[in-house]
Amino acid sequence: MSRKARICTISMNSLVHGDRSSKEDRLREAEQKMKQGSLDEPDLFLLPEAFLLNDVPGTFGDPANIEEEGNETYQRLGTAARSYGAYVVAPLMTRKDGVAHNSAVIFDRTGEPVFTYHKTFPTPGEIKEGVAPGTRTPACFEADFGRLGAAICYDLNFQPLFKHYYGQGMELLLFSSYFPGGLLLQSWAYMYMFHAVSSHAQGYDSVFVNNLGYVVARANMFAQALTHEFELDSVVVPYWGNHDAVWAAKEKYGPELELDIHRAEGDVILRYRGADGTAQDILRKFGIRTRVEYYNNEHLL
Repeated sequence: MSRKARICTISMNSLVHGDRSSKEDRLREAEQKMKQGSLDEPDLFLLPEAFLLNDVPGTFGDPANIEEEGNETYQRLGTAARSYGAYVVAPLMTRKDGVAHNSAVIFDRTGEPVFTYHKTFPTPGEIKEGVAPGTRTPACFEADFGRLGAAICYDLNFQPLFKHYYGQGMELLLFSSYFPGGLLLQSWAYMYMFHAVSSHAQGYDSVFVNNLGYVVARANMFAQALTHEFELDSVVVPYWGNHDAVWAAKEKYGPELELDIHRAEGDVILRYRGADGTAQDILRKFGIRTRVEYYNNEHLL
């Protein structure tokens, strides 16, 4: 059954601001870009890592930069979520049990903060300034359109996080960052077959990546609030060994079953647009083998 998710990524550039802009300036910039992005009626807005902070030494260790639930920042981000009827994912400095974290706070469609991810792998510099790591086994967030995972910047270098998310059945990774991620982001999306969206804090190069690791949309300096629609009812399976079963399914379902075949990887993305089941149901019905089944689970790092 089709599960479309419209995601709006917001790009900002802390290097342009340096230490010259105020927190209010940056919050207003984010609000203005969300307003622009709202014209596409997204289900979720993703903001960049630490988007309210100046890119200067000591910023992560400054207690003044910690946001407390219920303060004006939370209220304004909640208002945006409620106004647009969309989730807002806002990377903020937070405090839990007296310890500072580099976090991503999710506001639901009613404007309530309902989930917080703490960066699993802070940089050595962040740790030196007092930022504590989150758990090595973070939970996924169950949005009304699919299962989401979060990662922040330096997290992208650590494969166990993404293997953990794979085990949780994550469908879409929300990646807020100070660096673009490049092939790392695409590689994990390919390996663990999740969709991904990045929000870039030091430029305008946020991207959308499909579950075969291909960049399918890219922001730029003229498109800093960019929306893309993912079909989350999709699966990646090996083409070789599934050829006959895949085409038998296509013959039955016709245009409702979209086949995105990639010879280079030897894989095919099946996207089901019908209303009488799911892509996983089709795999079971036609005996289409998953990567785990085809490669005897020896393909994962």
